[in-house]
Amino acid sequence: LEWTGQVDQTNDALDGQAAVRLGRGRGEATRCARGRSGQQWLLQQTVDLAHTTAPTLSFWYNITAPNAKVDDARLAVNVMTGSGRLHRLTPPVEGWRLGRWAFTTFDLSAWRGETVVVQFDVVRCSEQAFTVALDRVAVGNTPQK
Repeated sequence: LEWTGQVDQTNDALDGQAAVRLGRGRGEATRCARGRSGQQWLLQQTVDLAHTTAPTLSFWYNITAPNAKVDDARLAVNVMTGSGRLHRLTPPVEGWRLGRWAFTTFDLSAWRGETVVVQFDVVRCSEQAFTVALDRVAVGNTPQK
């Protein structure tokens, strides 16, 4: 497991235990739209999809963004192949539920048989609060709810 930026843990987890949180504290410097500077938090894991017949990424998430606009913040879930090509699985923020835990899955069968890197990429381009908590992240044949 690798990360960029200050990644911490929150007790406001799905099951009351602990979840990883991105977007709080200081991130790594990054460039945003229109030349603005921002901060980035990146959590990534290398995953071997060689022995899965119907690989699926599943996870619970909770986004807290009281005043953030779509241009100001984003959560993107990506797959990076061995060649370094990045495939975005998600739109930036539109479509994400805000303020409560939600479950989602993504079909990874396009990369069956490969070793890929799954990334959770949070970027904030303003000082407005925007955090993402992740819990029960899993890759396998059956979504883990």
